[in-house]
Amino acid sequence: MQNLLLLLLNGPPRSGKDTLASFIRDTFQTLMDISILSLGKTLKEDAHSYLNIPSSWDSFEDSK
Repeated sequence: MQNLLLLLLNGPPRSGKDTLASFIRDTFQTLMDISILSLGKTLKEDAHSYLNIPSSWDSFEDSK
């Protein structure tokens, strides 16, 4: 059985989460298989659908 390591990065917008994830992937990709997943878009799409919000999921991105 293969061991699984899960690393979650959380922080405010534009705090460097994607940059750190890319750095970790680039640094350790020779040692292990690394995937980067972003859940923000999926969560926003689901919330808009559930709450029947007619605007697109990214319509509020400029107000951050």
